[in-house]
Amino acid sequence: AWFLVVFEAFPVIGLTLRAVTMWNLDCAVPAPVTEAVTGLRAVVFIPTYNEPVEGIAPTIAAASVLEPAHETWVLDDGDRPWVRELCDSYGVRYVRRDEHTHAKAGNMNHALDLMYAEAESGAEPIDIVAVLDCDHVPLPHFLTATLGWFHDPKLALVQGPQTYYNSGAFDDDGDTGDQGVFFHVQLPARHWDGAGPFWCGSTSLIRVSALREVGGISTETIVEDMHTTLKLIRGGWKTAYHHQVLALGLAPDTPEQYLLQRRRWGMGSMQVLVHERLWAAKKWLSWRNFYEYLNGTVW
Repeated sequence: AWFLVVFEAFPVIGLTLRAVTMWNLDCAVPAPVTEAVTGLRAVVFIPTYNEPVEGIAPTIAAASVLEPAHETWVLDDGDRPWVRELCDSYGVRYVRRDEHTHAKAGNMNHALDLMYAEAESGAEPIDIVAVLDCDHVPLPHFLTATLGWFHDPKLALVQGPQTYYNSGAFDDDGDTGDQGVFFHVQLPARHWDGAGPFWCGSTSLIRVSALREVGGISTETIVEDMHTTLKLIRGGWKTAYHHQVLALGLAPDTPEQYLLQRRRWGMGSMQVLVHERLWAAKKWLSWRNFYEYLNGTVW
């Protein structure tokens, strides 16, 4: 009987911790900017592999006209001539690579290396990289609403919510499904007490110098975004959550797509848990981050 009582009472610990971590859901945002912050130059990365034109074109079109002035790079890992033609028609840069290793992380690292090489050759350096999945169409305020965060020189990452426009998706619309709870409840709560969000891939901005300091985007695991965030935190960098819709994308339509995505996240979480030995990471993580990352990867 006592074993049963202990087993049933154990979730109370998690409930108590979750109540503490979610006590405050308010999330301040900086004032909008009309030009690059203190001269910072930005580039928008749009990684793509095999997505159809109807998914890519709206994202490229919207990204190309964002303010303030910036560059837009389409990182095509599928070597498709029609993507190059699409980029030419919108006046954005087309980037490809010869070796297609490490999937999305390798694709973006290749673009970063190209950026570093051009800066060393005399080109004006890029300071901020904004990342959009190729099916996430940015709203006009995507950059103007978020660049103000980088007034803080120790801030490495700004993550915004991922909101979806395909009604009837398996995960609903990003408001009532598990993604909605994650982006509209859990991440705003993590904005407080120095926890900060982790990088969720799309709808985000990253300081280039911070990425370079940690060796680029992580390729040791298949969840490069979460793993890269842990490296940034270990390096003393901060992250912030911008709780305002910045882009509209596509959620998994079918149970098969949903399970494919979640299996990848599950496998990647186990890789991060083991690779970073998160159960022993309290020496370099705050108690909030220690709880959030350990609980999140096991979940």
